[in-house]
Amino acid sequence: IQKSAYRAQFYVNLCCVPNGMVVEGMPLPKEHKCPIGIRLTAAFSERAKEVEDLLNLENPIDPIQRSEKLAMILETLALPFFEHMRDAVSLKMAIEKGVFQRGRVNLKAKVYLKVNEPQQ
Repeated sequence: IQKSAYRAQFYVNLCCVPNGMVVEGMPLPKEHKCPIGIRLTAAFSERAKEVEDLLNLENPIDPIQRSEKLAMILETLALPFFEHMRDAVSLKMAIEKGVFQRGRVNLKAKVYLKVNEPQQ
């Protein structure tokens, strides 16, 4: 979870370090140190507005409804998305399929996972 520096807006960032790879801050590196990551709204652009509205605490939404809707979104979107991150084979396949196209995969992770760049 990341808070905006400018307003009461929050973001959900999904990130990982491939098993066996080492980055600064291990075993629990900060999100920006993880070589692979994507914002929930980028991974699910068709639901971005809904997620952004729920995570904007300036929106007058009943706290119980906000909590229930956020829990449902995390359960139905974020948790299944982590399947792409469960192991090196899954990560490599997801990257090659473009699952992280709107996120970030640094060069070290691509080399480590032996990612094949998509053909143009």
